Amino acid sequence: MFATDFFLGSFARRATGYSVAVVVAASSIVVSSPAHAMAPAGAADGDLARAERLYDEGVAAYETHDYEKAVDKWTQSYGALPEDAAGPRNQMVYNIATAQERAYDLDKDVQHLRQARMLLASYVDNYKRMYEKTPETKAEVGRANDRIRQLDDRIAAAEAGDTGSRSEAGPAELSFSSGHDPPVDKARLAHNRMLATQSTKADHLIIAGWAVGGTGLLFALAGAGTMAGGRRADNRDATYGGVGALALGAVGLAAGGALLGVGFTRKKKIQRGELSLAPVAGPGTAGLVVGGRF
Repeated sequence: MFATDFFLGSFARRATGYSVAVVVAASSIVVSSPAHAMAPAGAADGDLARAERLYDEGVAAYETHDYEKAVDKWTQSYGALPEDAAGPRNQMVYNIATAQERAYDLDKDVQHLRQARMLLASYVDNYKRMYEKTPETKAEVGRANDRIRQLDDRIAAAEAGDTGSRSEAGPAELSFSSGHDPPVDKARLAHNRMLATQSTKADHLIIAGWAVGGTGLLFALAGAGTMAGGRRADNRDATYGGVGALALGAVGLAAGGALLGVGFTRKKKIQRGELSLAPVAGPGTAGLVVGGRF
């Protein structure tokens, strides 16, 4: 096993002859009370007061069956909460999903169910990133996944023309009591966010690898054909042109293979959670090192 570090930062290279550039452009409140939806003490008091006020207005709208207004108020409350209030923000997502599901009971617009499902899926993904697996958190994820399965059934029924089913999420869901209130594991959350960022970068490397490698293959095939035709016709210019294209193709294939190798290797390390970030600085350089063992 060898330790390998990848330096992430800006760089520039000069090259003569052939150069290739590839650009790849490639969250139901589980709040037991308004106070439970408040952000950490470090957040601005004004933001907290606004988030709490909007949450209360959403509760009032929900309890009077104005579900779309509840969605709007809770969405605004979500936006008012700071980024570091990951737990309350994710809990707000659960509430919005519940209001969307109840909105379908009024107007039978299946889009409400689809949005509720996406929100619950986001809630589950973020919940797993924030908390260690315990019997309590596992039970909470199980309850949310049960609701997702129920939504899948309701969506299928609605698309088949059966709009008679109603939400099983009653007003008691507003308390969203999961039986526990675990603190957000901030180190775990930061680590998983880093892994998500690195996973995106790895995807970009893989896409770039396929693009560069595919271009190289085209050059190689065209070069081989041109070279063979030049030889048959005793055309030296065509033969040399084919050799040049073949060489460029080989460079592209090698570069694409290297990018794919790095991308897929990094993906495996990310899936096992084996990457870590560390700052690095030097003369004229600064950035982050992604470390892993290969």
